[in-house]
Amino acid sequence: MLQADATRCLGYTGYLLADALAHAANLPLSSHCAPPPHLPVACASLCQGRMEWFHDHVRIEKMRSMAHRRPMPPARSRPISRARASGSR
Repeated sequence: MLQADATRCLGYTGYLLADALAHAANLPLSSHCAPPPHLPVACASLCQGRMEWFHDHVRIEKMRSMAHRRPMPPARSRPISRARASGSR
């Protein structure tokens, strides 16, 4: 089994190059850690065998994504009048 990490091997291009090597050697390919960024390239892979998954990485990903979320402003309950939208009062 060949193991590649798209976050450390030239991104998706490097991952697909590793996939080509695995295909030429008739080996399965495994993504190393970080399932969310590997999912799209794993779907395009010819030799994808499995994806590594660690419960603590999932917990850290959730914590990281929650830190970047900002609350959305409340939606307007009524449309803005034309006069107000154009700036005239």
